Amino acid sequence: MDEIKTSEFNEAQFQILRLNNIWITSRSYREKGKLLQWKWILLSAEVELNNDAMRIDKQKKTNWIEQIDLINEEIEKNEASFSQKDLFVTLVKKEKLLKSLQEGAGKGTKLKFEEEKF
Repeated sequence: MDEIKTSEFNEAQFQILRLNNIWITSRSYREKGKLLQWKWILLSAEVELNNDAMRIDKQKKTNWIEQIDLINEEIEKNEASFSQKDLFVTLVKKEKLLKSLQEGAGKGTKLKFEEEKF
């Protein structure tokens, strides 16, 4: 019988650090209007979050992967039509979606609930 092993090492902390660096770079490209570089750095975020998306989709019957694929198709159409405005808007949508995915995976903001005061 195969023995099931559990990792003693939690890679999530390093992934959060990598994502933080990606978001810093993404913001810089967005603010400078460097759409091609912005597109590629968002792809890096997508790769970082892909396993989380698949896990959440399977566990909670969500559609993160499908949403990302649809936005990627929209990005391709915008590039083919040479519409920088539409490409910018679609890249904003993708960044927002990926940040929501990060939150949904528990790798974003840590919320602290305050106790009710009477």
